[in-house]
Amino acid sequence: MLVKGSGAGDQEQPGSSPPLGGGDASTVVAQAFLTMAANGMRCWGRFVQAYGRHQSGILRAVLASQRGGGLTELEAQAIAEDIRAYLREVADVSLQEARLLHLELERLGERLASATAGAGVASAPVRRWRVKP
Repeated sequence: MLVKGSGAGDQEQPGSSPPLGGGDASTVVAQAFLTMAANGMRCWGRFVQAYGRHQSGILRAVLASQRGGGLTELEAQAIAEDIRAYLREVADVSLQEARLLHLELERLGERLASATAGAGVASAPVRRWRVKP
């Protein structure tokens, strides 16, 4: 809730509006942010590991293209296969990490739903009047 003031000094009053589901909801939201950050870091780490495993093949391809294609047909096919293996591994890492993130966020969403269920959040309005006869 913002307090009206001179404009530049408007501040939010701490504790003026209750959190959605109490402390549990804010904890779940914070865990969701941390889960997404951890997933991103883990994903980038796995990308770097994949690149490290396939680095020699990729560098050979780059160097060969700079030299003007001084590779035999078999060497070119081997380099192409190394690069294809790297791209497949990167795609697999992306899919695996997306699945893990989806499962973790679903679990946190269920916790948030259970935390707000008992917090007095009504799912449908309750009719408190009767129709006249």
